[in-house]
Amino acid sequence: MILLAILFTCFSVYLELEVPTYISKITDLLGSQGTNLDELWQPASMMMGMPFLAFLSVVAVGFFASRVAASYTSRLRSDIFNRVLDYSQTEIKKFSIPSLLMRTTNDITQVQMLITMDLQVVTCGPIMAIWAIGKILGHSEYWLWAVLVAVIVNVLMTTVLMTLAFPKQSLIQGLTDKLNSITRESLTGIRVVRAYNAEDYQNEKFAAVNDELTR
Repeated sequence: MILLAILFTCFSVYLELEVPTYISKITDLLGSQGTNLDELWQPASMMMGMPFLAFLSVVAVGFFASRVAASYTSRLRSDIFNRVLDYSQTEIKKFSIPSLLMRTTNDITQVQMLITMDLQVVTCGPIMAIWAIGKILGHSEYWLWAVLVAVIVNVLMTTVLMTLAFPKQSLIQGLTDKLNSITRESLTGIRVVRAYNAEDYQNEKFAAVNDELTR
């Protein structure tokens, strides 16, 4: 499945990079004298057909990426569940119930989305950059340097964003666990909360953590 996703990604990149070639052919034909309409049909039809095929390839990549991500996270969720069942009492005390619920639900979903996005977007970028450099190489030194600079800037920006995002992700994970803990506390103890008229207190606790998470 992974190989099929990568192959369809390569195919879609090839089709997208071939469109400018046919646009150039049409421009040359229109600029030359004595060009017949029949001579324009072949490059024009190719130019219109390639984006459609590229779209179908992208759909195929999305399908295979989703299958890969769903298959992997299904096994991962099962492994985590079985691992938690094997925990001793000492190990269980190290984790809260909301934390374990988050690890087997929300975190697994995040991993699934990450795998899907990696196969759809992250793999496409390097393939397109390498292929574009290969097509430009030997044709135009100016455009070659322009593409190289764009690739370097893109890599640097991605590195900086990931460096800034990872610490925030750890903080968000802890706050999400705390938010789920308060929600579970309010739901399981709803009779006690109502008996002591503590709704406002619980709402304030939830609002404080929610504001900290979303600000």
